[in-house]
Amino acid sequence: MFKEKVTITREKKTDTSNTDGGYSYPDPNVDNSDDVIISDYRCNIDENVSYATGDTGQNISGSAKMVGQLVSQETIKEGDKVNNRYKVIGKPKNYRSKTITQLVRLE
Repeated sequence: MFKEKVTITREKKTDTSNTDGGYSYPDPNVDNSDDVIISDYRCNIDENVSYATGDTGQNISGSAKMVGQLVSQETIKEGDKVNNRYKVIGKPKNYRSKTITQLVRLE
């Protein structure tokens, strides 16, 4: 039913306790990689892109949607990354036995 396996990650909260005159510096002793929320999440990602050329030049528009295994609505949140290629926008919706999420391409 689902063709892809993706990894969903979330950015770690930054530590602002290391400040100097209002500027914060990242702590070199802290791992700054993203937290893995779900690994091997089974889903399908549908991406639609349209190109149009008019008087103002090229216009590119598109949308992406991920339909995957049913998970709690608190599991996937806005801002999460999908395979570091997409970012979740809006709140995921559960419909029957699926979770539907709107995405935007990062690349």
